Amino acid sequence: MSEYPCFLFFILIAFSPVSYSQTVSEDGGESRMSEMMWIQQYNRHNGSNKPELKLDTAWLTVNSSLNFDLELYAQNDECWKCPLQWVATFKQRNVTTILVNTTHATSLALKRNLSNDHVEDICPFHKYFVDDADYWIFMNWTTYRNSICHVILANQPQSDLIPLLVTLGVLLFLRGVWGVLKYLFRNRNVQKMLCCFKSAEIADPQPLENTSTFTLQPYDGSVKDHNSMENGSMDNGGVKENGTTEKTAEPENKPKQRLRSLDCFRGFSLAFMIFINYGGGGYWYFKHPAWHGITGADLVFPWFVFIMGTAMALSFRSMLKKQIPRYKLLIKVIRRSVIIFALGIMYNTSFYRIDLTKLRYPGVLQRLALTYLILGIVEVFCARGEDSHQDRRWAPVRDLILFWPEWVVNLAILGLYCGLTYGLPVPDCPTGYTGPGGISEDGKYYNCTGGAAAYIDRHILGLDHIYPWADVKALYQTQFSFEPEGILGTFSTVFTCFLGLQAGRVLMYPGHCSRIKRWIVWAVITGALAALLTQCTQHEGWVPLNKNLWSVSFALATSSLAFAFLTLLYVCVDVFGWWDGTPFIYPGMNSIVIYMCHGLLGGCFPVTWKTEMIHWKLLIRDLWGSGLWIFVAYVLFKKKIFVAI
Repeated sequence: MSEYPCFLFFILIAFSPVSYSQTVSEDGGESRMSEMMWIQQYNRHNGSNKPELKLDTAWLTVNSSLNFDLELYAQNDECWKCPLQWVATFKQRNVTTILVNTTHATSLALKRNLSNDHVEDICPFHKYFVDDADYWIFMNWTTYRNSICHVILANQPQSDLIPLLVTLGVLLFLRGVWGVLKYLFRNRNVQKMLCCFKSAEIADPQPLENTSTFTLQPYDGSVKDHNSMENGSMDNGGVKENGTTEKTAEPENKPKQRLRSLDCFRGFSLAFMIFINYGGGGYWYFKHPAWHGITGADLVFPWFVFIMGTAMALSFRSMLKKQIPRYKLLIKVIRRSVIIFALGIMYNTSFYRIDLTKLRYPGVLQRLALTYLILGIVEVFCARGEDSHQDRRWAPVRDLILFWPEWVVNLAILGLYCGLTYGLPVPDCPTGYTGPGGISEDGKYYNCTGGAAAYIDRHILGLDHIYPWADVKALYQTQFSFEPEGILGTFSTVFTCFLGLQAGRVLMYPGHCSRIKRWIVWAVITGALAALLTQCTQHEGWVPLNKNLWSVSFALATSSLAFAFLTLLYVCVDVFGWWDGTPFIYPGMNSIVIYMCHGLLGGCFPVTWKTEMIHWKLLIRDLWGSGLWIFVAYVLFKKKIFVAI
């Protein structure tokens, strides 16, 4: 059973390197020495005959001196409760090399087929193979009688994390150089030394006029008076250079500016999503799990949903303060949802000439549209324009008490999701089944993949209108595919967005400490609930983490990490001004344009190109592709082009 530590929900451990160890023989070192010398000699003369290494593979060579064939059965640990599958046959008195997967640990077993159709287990073992490693097993009568397979590592492969660490170091170095250059060019003494003209001074763009859209209003790069930050805005004026407060006649007309941390959060999520969609350097932890579990790739979509909810809280409050009628807000919600849904359909049909009888209805933008529609309608009737009841005894929790009807509605929506998931009868499947089906559990629930969620999608959307290439179908050998953006998961996605909206409501409280403490409390509560539901395990908990189903534990765990990350950005960007949020604020201001363009032009040069399947080359290509769209967003920002729906 694969265990996930409880602190998974606060620090994602999917990025942690695995500690590898070499299996060493317990019998005499002289025998092992002679085997290593034999391996070196064999590799010198016959190494070119080995199969070519591919991405996330290693060599496994079996040197058999037995007078009968050996059969190798194996199964990747990612496949939960799956039986071992036949992999290869090792001929008697022969040396045979095969490729083995290195993404997850693997259960293997060497077996012998006897004449009476009986299969004899010789040596089962469990191994986490390393990229580009050269593993050997020597099978002779001694190892056969003892039923022991000694796995020898014949080389010292480099860690596949090295390209990631080097790339991260280079990016941080370049960002540091850019920061130093900006400081030098903005320093007057340095300008005089360099004989720079005042017109050449590099300055941050001036703030734009307030709008009711979800775009960022850039500010002048300085950290404002802490007490001037209210309702998610920062005053651009009101503080003199000497630190005294300047009173204004009409404070309500002072230009306001949104918190940069929110747009930095949105832009980072979008940039990371593009990097993931372009391949993530070929690393398995930048890919979605086939079923239960969580990786870095599983964060980007829920984080984008979360920050959409945060923006909704600020936007609705702003529009109500301007006394915009609620029926106009409702029309705006419906219009925006329809446009986003239509863009999602266009995105699904942009890669090839589509057969309308097999058009995929769901998708990322479609789920965003439905989530925004449901929560937006609730917010139209429940949102408040002013912060009231500040003198009551329960004022410290007024973000909960004043909006109790909205909590009731959203908990009811979450209850509907749980009721259908665990209570809807599915023919020939146990009620409440949420497993992968297929060959899992010896095929006992072969056609039950996803339980009620898949059943609803198949009967409402039809098999021809759902995602046909789900990873669960390939790994678990299921008969049907599974729609990861299906109907039922939309309800739990609404709750993720609602938690993001709650993060935006926290901004009604004045003062940095008050906001930070509340976000941290929310991170702890949601993370603890997720840990409880999963029992800190990958598969065995009451409600495992599952992005395909958007399980309740998944919604809580990703929201916990979102609260924590938002707090970190708020402290670094808006409180202390250690970082101005660049370059991620730029895609955050034109998120819909950048998302559509990255998909429509994702296969074109110079966005991407074909390269060798090597991690460092794939990493450079995919980082280039995502960086290119950040640059496009920067150009749009400089030209003051902002597309909002």
